Amino acid sequence: MRSAAGIGALLSNGIGDTIRVSLSEDPENEIPVAKKLVEYYPRGMTFSPEKPVSYKSPQEKPAFLKDIKGPLVIANMTSYAVLNMEAYIDAGYSKDKESGSLVRSDGAADLIITRDCPEVIPEQVSLVVPFRIWLTNKNKERVYPLFSPETYVENNIRHEELNLVLTGSHFDIELLKRVDNKISIIVFTFNPEKERYAFNIFMNALEENNLNFNIILNPVFTENNLEELQVKAASLLGRYIIDKEIAGISIANKGTIGLKETNTLCFSILQCTEARITRTIFLSCPTCGRTKFNLQEAVKKVKEKTGHLKGLKIAVMGCIVNGPGEMAGADWGYVGAAAGKVHIYKGTIPVLKNIPEKIAADELVRLIEERNLTLNPSPRGEGLK
Repeated sequence: MRSAAGIGALLSNGIGDTIRVSLSEDPENEIPVAKKLVEYYPRGMTFSPEKPVSYKSPQEKPAFLKDIKGPLVIANMTSYAVLNMEAYIDAGYSKDKESGSLVRSDGAADLIITRDCPEVIPEQVSLVVPFRIWLTNKNKERVYPLFSPETYVENNIRHEELNLVLTGSHFDIELLKRVDNKISIIVFTFNPEKERYAFNIFMNALEENNLNFNIILNPVFTENNLEELQVKAASLLGRYIIDKEIAGISIANKGTIGLKETNTLCFSILQCTEARITRTIFLSCPTCGRTKFNLQEAVKKVKEKTGHLKGLKIAVMGCIVNGPGEMAGADWGYVGAAAGKVHIYKGTIPVLKNIPEKIAADELVRLIEERNLTLNPSPRGEGLK
């Protein structure tokens, strides 16, 4: 997904005629991913607006967004008949083993759109319901209204902190001119196969009319293959996230891939673009003739040992020749030095050399713990301070 987000950002703008996808796998496994990207952005299909898009998400945000360290994630659960424990788990929440209560995790959706309002709302959950449903539940905490542009204009009742307005490729700019951007966000929904550049048109229209909204981008896919969805969603959304044009994402899918997977995918795309860090960041190089160990196994081993260190950036490099240069910016490096031997780096400085591979991952964890580091990821996910 990291490759898809980065390469997709270029291909979508008509940049480049040759691509190289780098994976920590056997080289032949890179080819199918590259083909998927080329198929999604074939030569000659790029939309060219009359003027380049320069729209940026406003710095001023509704109060609800200010408490979130990065772009917002919304889960659409209008297809769920009941919001029970299993449904909330699909939206990224977890269940406490001892108390059995609902627990908010780093991968939990910030907002859940539902077709009705339950009597009891868990303390950690924030819901969005249709405006008419909200009217009879507006005294409940953490329940916000969802408007169409027409409904928003026709009614004067608003939530004082957050209102969502749903529009799409057939937007009416005159109606949007009457939306208060200080307490409202726009959810822009579209078909990513037939309307790939609809959001570009929308952004240009906003600029031409001096409108500036926090926007949630909501592509609706029809996919039955998870890898296809991952590549398409990452390559489509990556550029808008990287260019800071949107305030959040909400991936929907009408195929057999369900909400649990699409919610995880949202956070994975934000993670790989470093827009919102919710787990450890792992970097690794593609395999080559210089690789001094089984790179895939090494990455797996390091992930198992350090996966709990949210915000930490760890590079696993196959060789001492290119590894130290390719892992620039990592907090720690795990580098193949010789057959069965590993160098461990703190930043660009080697702190342990020629450690037996069998104990190298444990030594990496020991070094991190010895330095008594405190995790303080910034909103942009800049790692440890």
